[in-house]
Amino acid sequence: MKKLNRAFSLIELSIVILIIGIIIAGVTAATSVASKMRLVLQMQCQVNHFTATSPKLLSIIVH
Repeated sequence: MKKLNRAFSLIELSIVILIIGIIIAGVTAATSVASKMRLVLQMQCQVNHFTATSPKLLSIIVH
């Protein structure tokens, strides 16, 4: 009997590595955007809380 040696070619391995790299880059970018959005939302909540608790002080600062 003849035994067949089957292996992945260099091109197939390169394509798999490329796809994995694209997925990792996308996840990293999405994580960065999510953390920036979380910071913006926290800042907006603080501003909303500040304006709700002391509108007179805010009107003095603005004018």
